[in-house]
Amino acid sequence: MNEFDHKKISEFWGSKENTSERYGRGFHWVESNLVIEMINKNTSGDKKIDMFGYFINNYLSEKRGQYTGLSLGCGTGAGERRLQAEKVFNDLEAVDISEEAISQARESAKKEKLNIQYRVDDINNIKLEKNKYDVIIANSSLHHIENLEYIFSEINNSLKDGGLLFVNEYVGPSQFQYTEKQVAILNEILDILTPVYRKSVTDGNLKPKFIPPTVKFMNETDPSEAVRSADIIELLESNFDVVEKKFFGGTLLHMLLQDIVGNFDTNNPKDAIVLNLIIYLEDILIRERVIQSDFVFMILKKNFLKGTGKN
Repeated sequence: MNEFDHKKISEFWGSKENTSERYGRGFHWVESNLVIEMINKNTSGDKKIDMFGYFINNYLSEKRGQYTGLSLGCGTGAGERRLQAEKVFNDLEAVDISEEAISQARESAKKEKLNIQYRVDDINNIKLEKNKYDVIIANSSLHHIENLEYIFSEINNSLKDGGLLFVNEYVGPSQFQYTEKQVAILNEILDILTPVYRKSVTDGNLKPKFIPPTVKFMNETDPSEAVRSADIIELLESNFDVVEKKFFGGTLLHMLLQDIVGNFDTNNPKDAIVLNLIIYLEDILIRERVIQSDFVFMILKKNFLKGTGKN
């Protein structure tokens, strides 16, 4: 990306990370325990164990506390603090394009007395030391990367023998140019919902019919958002050895529940039933291949034929 884009994206995510708009208000689709349980079940096989817990228990228990790790696109650092609180890494570095996000991450880690080394960098052209890391984490960051071929080569080269790449990612249509079928089903479900569920948690108005953003709008707002998301899986599979790949939905729930998920009180049996039925509907449509999953959890290994390690 050029210098202007780097500055624009950094400022955008800096201001966004520093507001309460994103989380904690029932705005985002993952702000529901029922949605989280669905994601957990689809990734770990147990609704009570999230993908980080699954990864730690199944891949990082043998030498717990001795690993060297890197997190790409850490944001304000919640994932990294989780890993260090469980004493997974001896050394853990974390990188993000936003100076504001890194500042918040440092402050939070300091308060929790966790040893994490943060720095500001653009993952599109970051330089990584060869054969340095046991684990590299890309937690919902790859869909912001334009130069995927470059970063995957850097990751592969920087992983040690047997090194692992953890991926939790949106892999749906690039720049949120959703399919007609996806949008039609989403809006049909929205039409069925009563006003009590369609009320916007942001402004109190009824959530309108969903219309995908234009490419022009995406480029003007945040040109990094889902910039090449549709290419991620194919490029991962051609650059690494796949250990696990688990899709976990979000094709409808991601945009359907945005700005209204806070209306579903999951302690209320009626609300829980309605939301569970919506979750089930998405799941069965994906299983029957009517629609594809927009989100994936993957564990991948260094591929020596692609890297500069052993050939």
